[in-house]
Amino acid sequence: MARQEAAARHLSIPTTKAKAVGRSRGRAAAAKSLQRKVLADVPVDVFYEMAAHLHPLDLLHLARTTKTFRRVLMRRGARSIWQTVIQNVTDRPLPEMPGDMSEPAWIDLLFVHTCHNCWKKGSFAAFWEIRMRLCPACRKGLECKLPFGAESKSCLRKHFPECQFGEEIVSGYSIHYLMPVLVKQVHAHRRKLDNGSYPYRQSDYDELKNELVGASSVAERMEIVHKREAMMKERRGYAFRCLLWESDQKEARSQSRQQTLAARRRAIVTKLRELGWGPELDEMDFAERNAFVKLPAVARDTPLTDRIWESIKDECIEHMESVKTAHDEDTGGLGDPGIEDWDGVDPKHPEQDYWDQYYSPQDFVKDLAEFMRGGPV
Repeated sequence: MARQEAAARHLSIPTTKAKAVGRSRGRAAAAKSLQRKVLADVPVDVFYEMAAHLHPLDLLHLARTTKTFRRVLMRRGARSIWQTVIQNVTDRPLPEMPGDMSEPAWIDLLFVHTCHNCWKKGSFAAFWEIRMRLCPACRKGLECKLPFGAESKSCLRKHFPECQFGEEIVSGYSIHYLMPVLVKQVHAHRRKLDNGSYPYRQSDYDELKNELVGASSVAERMEIVHKREAMMKERRGYAFRCLLWESDQKEARSQSRQQTLAARRRAIVTKLRELGWGPELDEMDFAERNAFVKLPAVARDTPLTDRIWESIKDECIEHMESVKTAHDEDTGGLGDPGIEDWDGVDPKHPEQDYWDQYYSPQDFVKDLAEFMRGGPV
């Protein structure tokens, strides 16, 4: 036994970590080989022309593949490529890019859901006013921790009593006119902001405080106020458009999922009718139809293929046998006569997105447009 252990120690048996490192090196070598082949055999202008047809996120991933691709695509001379790929998104156009951001940074904010503070990977929400994605831990860590009173959460004069302002700064003038708030919900509304319900970043608050306290005169301080007010008006306009775009993206994903689910149900029902289960399908009441569409084999948002059908056929047939038994015993319904030639989609609940049936996000947030464009009212 000891001899075997000693022999094993001398053998170069790769561990799990070593295997992972090997796979990573293999992928890196393949990427470098592709890079050398592309850049050696393809002229730069032809490479630019091909890259201009990519989706913005694909171009960003390509630029992050190797140092050489990064050097080629991230230089100023390649800016026209980024502008082209952004314009190529025509089905749901991207929101207008702020003037103080670069195209790669803008694409990263829109499509990459990594936390921009700790770089943790995940699906983290975007805080459009500060133009960052934050994980819950970082959001809590960056939040302003000053012990505000309930009556002074939003009032600029009560936040900075040592500063004198012009007469146009009334007692109800809120600090959210001068700095961004940590807002990520599309249903943010004025009342919560006015009473200070939304928090601020500590760094933004400290920056505002240093500017106002450091001003040498009331005129200089009011100039800072007006400059910040204009800046926040523009920034909130961008934030509002990004919220609408994000809402459109969610709506599109939901619609696509619902359509895929409906197509899968129809395909499964067609297969079951071919096997002779048509009468049972037509006689199913609402409760039985609801139970059918909630089957794990049915309620998956992936298209039905012959291979998938072979793997789920027994489960579907077993369910239909239980429905037939219930019908034979006359205990399987609520009196609903069923739907003749039912295709898997209940006409009372068509394959539409929830927003399409009741209201759209644009209708829901259009009353916020005036606020998101900023400025006191």
